Amino acid sequence: MILQRSLFLPLVVFFLLSGNLAAQYYEMKPAENFGGKLQLQEFIAEEMVYPDQALLKKQEGKVIVSFIVDRDGNVKNPVITRSVSAEIDMEALRVFRYLLWEPASHRGLPVDSETVVEFDFKVKKYKRVIKKRGYDKIDYPFLPVDSTLKIYTLKQLNSSPQPVYRKKGMHFGNFVSENMVYPPAALKQDISGTVELFFIIEPSGRASNIKVMKSVGGGCNEEAIRLLKLLRWKPGIKDNMAVRTEMTLSLTFNLADYENLRYVPASNTNQF
Repeated sequence: MILQRSLFLPLVVFFLLSGNLAAQYYEMKPAENFGGKLQLQEFIAEEMVYPDQALLKKQEGKVIVSFIVDRDGNVKNPVITRSVSAEIDMEALRVFRYLLWEPASHRGLPVDSETVVEFDFKVKKYKRVIKKRGYDKIDYPFLPVDSTLKIYTLKQLNSSPQPVYRKKGMHFGNFVSENMVYPPAALKQDISGTVELFFIIEPSGRASNIKVMKSVGGGCNEEAIRLLKLLRWKPGIKDNMAVRTEMTLSLTFNLADYENLRYVPASNTNQF
């Protein structure tokens, strides 16, 4: 019996330690770019421009950027830990500089952490991407472009970003009513509410770094993001330069406004 107890005690200690380690693991949340991995891949696909000489030489490979995200979400000390070539490395760093980050957290409190981002340069994949997106170079609606990548608020601008609609005289309410697809899960579960999104309008006129500030279930978050990404914009202007601008969008999903499978938005519910 003494021998059995002596064997049992170490097992108890082992399981207790294992439980503590598991708890510590789940209490640690890693740093993440705004919008998560899916939006990261979408943004890279939209923004990446394969360097001409690298494309001609069919240079390929994976660039890995290592960096610190501090507790305030600031990026520090970005370093290329896996290189492909000088040109490709430079393009990876250019795209990387546009990304915004949520800090890591431990037990709910933000902490500094080290993380990495991978940029995969493959010629065949890139050619498929440019065929899908319809351009091989970034087209800027307004020049010059602010190269500092500073992000401005609407109050700081000389001219605010404006959506560009395909139809003359269209406004955002028309756009929503024509394009919204009420998520089937939200319809089935009678879910309604207002999704609030934070995002950046880039000098290229595209929305990036989309972050859900107020969430609604049933696929409403995803539908709000899809609608936002359908829009193209005239960028914000500061001191006669196209700049990055932070904005928010409130988009209301209301079954009472959804008639004959067509969304009819209530007044003043959907706005930037």
